[in-house]
Amino acid sequence: MKIAILADSLDIQYAGIKRFTKNLIENLSHQDKDNEYFIIRPSNKNEFKNVRSLQVEISKFPFSHRLRQFGAIPRLLKRLDIDVVIEPAHFGPYNLPKSIKRITVIHDLSPILFKQFHSRASYLAHKYILPFSLKKADKIIAVSENTKRDLQKLFIVPEHKIAVVPNFLSESKGATVQLLPSIKRKYFLVVGTVEPRKNHLQTIEAFINFKSQSKSQTQLIIIGKDGWKNKAFKTKMANNPFKEDIIWLQDVTDSKLSYFYQNASCLIFNTYYEGFGYPILEAMQFSCPVIAANNSSIPEVLGNGGWLFDSQEELTNHMLKLDKTENVKLLKKMARQRFITFSEKPISKLWMEVLNELKI
Repeated sequence: MKIAILADSLDIQYAGIKRFTKNLIENLSHQDKDNEYFIIRPSNKNEFKNVRSLQVEISKFPFSHRLRQFGAIPRLLKRLDIDVVIEPAHFGPYNLPKSIKRITVIHDLSPILFKQFHSRASYLAHKYILPFSLKKADKIIAVSENTKRDLQKLFIVPEHKIAVVPNFLSESKGATVQLLPSIKRKYFLVVGTVEPRKNHLQTIEAFINFKSQSKSQTQLIIIGKDGWKNKAFKTKMANNPFKEDIIWLQDVTDSKLSYFYQNASCLIFNTYYEGFGYPILEAMQFSCPVIAANNSSIPEVLGNGGWLFDSQEELTNHMLKLDKTENVKLLKKMARQRFITFSEKPISKLWMEVLNELKI
């Protein structure tokens, strides 16, 4: 079959969807020798082997990004005689004949469930446009059982149309990099766009309590782009008794991020809602202990690979417990063993089952 992946996120995003799309392309093109792969993207780059990259530019014209999804991209797909199109991020593909099968990936439905954490445009799009994409899709990939439950709760989606295929990461090597002199030997790590849904404020409060009780030299390093609605976060960063030990880094390369995971005391993943939670998987890959909020898909993904918490007090207690050396070795082992269950070959098999089901 000829399979196209709509890969705008490679060029216009920087967080989870971009990582998902990159991993999907690398994995399928490496594992699947029977089908031919194309990616459609705004730039003329191609960092992948065994994949043909085709450019459909985004002009400066208002709404060009979306308009090309109804015109230029469908025309290109029809001209290439594509059999299956994968849309890695909720919306689309659009304006295609029934002969071209459509797979739409749904990561989470937080714009509907937690609309206070999103723009009105995102809420309206998920509320009124997403149902159209779901109806047109031949197959819907949910990245977790939790996302599948949310899909069925919020939309009338037949059971047979949904396949649960977890996220995955290709095994990558560690890194040795030069870090800022302000970063000390021990630190807790937070990874994710700085926005209210990620609950950074509570994490900082828990860290302040940890520092007050432990007198530890451990720092808190927050890695993530500046999102939105962050006035309270920035105020808290500037006004707290341990502000010298809280470091916010917005531009971190993949190699530096790998280094941070390798050397962290743990990843703290404190969020109100996640469809999957890529940083958990990234941390476990490098045997980094994980302390995560007990909600949405997080228990499903973390499994026995770390510790869950239900309150700020419990998060602080986990920090204090982890600061004792005897707990670290066991947690590192638990994290790595859990990561292995998400290895790329079994996940690739699930994707191939979905593609073969749509075989012409």
